Amino acid sequence: MRVTLLRWIKALVAKYNIDGIRIDTIPEVPKWFWKQFSESAGVFQIGEVFDGRMDYVAGYQNCCVDSVLNYPLYFTFKEVFIYGQSMYKIESTLDNIKKSFNDPSVLGVFVNNHDNARFLNKNHDLKRLESAIMFMLMTG
Repeated sequence: MRVTLLRWIKALVAKYNIDGIRIDTIPEVPKWFWKQFSESAGVFQIGEVFDGRMDYVAGYQNCCVDSVLNYPLYFTFKEVFIYGQSMYKIESTLDNIKKSFNDPSVLGVFVNNHDNARFLNKNHDLKRLESAIMFMLMTG
C-alpha cells in the first residue's frame, strides 16, 4: 500500500502539474511515511495537525512536511479575539513559534475553518472578527 501511495502522488503531481498539497489529519499516519510521501510528491506540502501543543505540531514541520496549519496560533486567536484575553498571549505564542518551527514563514495561519465553530458563532462582535482577520493577514 505504501509504495502504491508514493507512486500515486508522484504521478498525480506530474499529470496535473500540482505545485502544492494540503494533507488532512497527518497524525493518523506515522511520520516516517510523510517524509517518504513528501519526497515522492516533490512539491510543497502543508499538513493538518489539529492540536494546540506547540512542540507536537512543530514536530511535523521539523521532520516530515514543509508546513503545517498553525493551530497553536489559532487557539491563541480564539483566546484573545473571541474570549477577550490579553494580547500579550499572541506575543508569547509568536515568540514560541519562532523558537519551535523550522520555518514559521510558511505556516498556515487562519481564523476560521470547517473543523471548528466559526468565530461569529462564539462571539457576535464583527469588529473583533475583523481585528482577528487583520492580525492573521499581517502575521502570515
